[in-house]
Amino acid sequence: MQTLILDNNDLKILNLLARNGRLSYRKSF
Repeated sequence: MQTLILDNNDLKILNLLARNGRLSYRKSF
C-alpha cells in the first residue's frame, strides 16, 4: 500500500467522489 499525503483540496475532491457514489476512487490508487 502506498502512503498518500493529501492536502485540503485533495480531501475535498475525495469527499465529493465518495458522496457521488459512482466512482470508486480507491481503485485509482
